[in-house]
Amino acid sequence: MSISEVVSVISPPKLVVDPASDATRVVVEAAIGAQLPDDLFDLSRTYGTDRFSNGAFNLMIGNPASDAYCEAVQRRNGIITGLKESEGKSFIAYDVFPKQPGLLSLGTEDNEDKLYWLTEDKPEEWPIMILRRHGGAVDRFPGPLTSFLAGVFSGSLTPHPWPHWISDPGRVWKFVA
Repeated sequence: MSISEVVSVISPPKLVVDPASDATRVVVEAAIGAQLPDDLFDLSRTYGTDRFSNGAFNLMIGNPASDAYCEAVQRRNGIITGLKESEGKSFIAYDVFPKQPGLLSLGTEDNEDKLYWLTEDKPEEWPIMILRRHGGAVDRFPGPLTSFLAGVFSGSLTPHPWPHWISDPGRVWKFVA
């Protein structure tokens, strides 16, 4: 349950773009209004800004050290709030952060499925929720983030959150900066 799980599967870039610092963390958490999981900042310090890719699929996790991070989180949370208001509470059964527990934007992927944390219990234990673009289904995967990512990249996460052509063990994941 640490960054070493991800590093064991995907080598970090030689040059990290926008690595997080302790000062960054203070500013971002104040702007978001919540303590965020440690491994998000570890991911930022180790990989920085850009995406994980296996050549057929890209997975983008928000980098809290990026200038656009807080705005992107607020925008994505606003979109899901709007969807809940227009489609009704049954469309997405979870509240949206800052309500507790609530969905808090984490990232996105090529097919426009959105990744969220469910802010319940301790931040290091927040589950990862994938809101499917079509139909509003929400799939829940155990946290922490680094264990989830290592499971996705190694193919050991079951059930795998994406189709077989994405999780094909013949595809090699890498970080593209």
